[in-house]
Amino acid sequence: GALSVAGRYLWLSAWPAALSVDYSWNALDITEGFVADRYSLFALLSLSTISLAVLRSPADQRNLGLFLLLLAAAAYSVVSNTVLLIGTVMGERLFYLPTVALCLLPAPAVAGLLERHGRKAGLLVAAVGLAWLLRDNLRNPDWANEISLFEATAKTVPASARAHMELASAYGRAGRDREALAKFDRTLEIMPDYAAAWYNKGNMLARTGQLALAERSYLSALEAAPGLQHARVNLAIVYQSQGRWPLALERFNDA
Repeated sequence: GALSVAGRYLWLSAWPAALSVDYSWNALDITEGFVADRYSLFALLSLSTISLAVLRSPADQRNLGLFLLLLAAAAYSVVSNTVLLIGTVMGERLFYLPTVALCLLPAPAVAGLLERHGRKAGLLVAAVGLAWLLRDNLRNPDWANEISLFEATAKTVPASARAHMELASAYGRAGRDREALAKFDRTLEIMPDYAAAWYNKGNMLARTGQLALAERSYLSALEAAPGLQHARVNLAIVYQSQGRWPLALERFNDA
């Protein structure tokens, strides 16, 4: 799976069109072991091509190229989950330093291209830079508020349980209850034992006075994560609101 993730990082470095604030379960749809998907193939082809280009570069550039390649590899090894398990399968922030080294690699070749072809090469470099700039500006509105952010995230990684849960919570805080419930249901379709989703769904249901449904959500949250004491306390408050005092006291004492 680490090779597939490397391919995703390399692809996003070349064309950062579909960035995401979340790649947690099950956004990447990667199982244990080696995954022979298109990203694995892209990683193999890219790394082979880059390595071959560095080895065949002029002698005065080869040492710099090898240093940058090794710097990228060393930086990535720490966050690749091959040498150490770090608990994060993928996060764009983890590839910042390797990206710096990889972006410096083609600099001598680009400089040579500009010297030989002048205006044409300059226009090509400018066009690439402009394409990145336009994509960056088109993405900026995603950060306008939490709803726009998580709508964009759920669109980019539709299999991410957390993206849908965060969007559901944002809809709930905005009073868009029907949309919130639909997104909570979608979250729990992806990950049925997602305690945080059950808990947040319970909060929204309790806030809107649907206490019986809130009770079920809190119980499901506690079934998935018995140590989630906030769910236990909120369940006690639901029982208290329903006048079920013995059950409320029992849950408060448990918490």
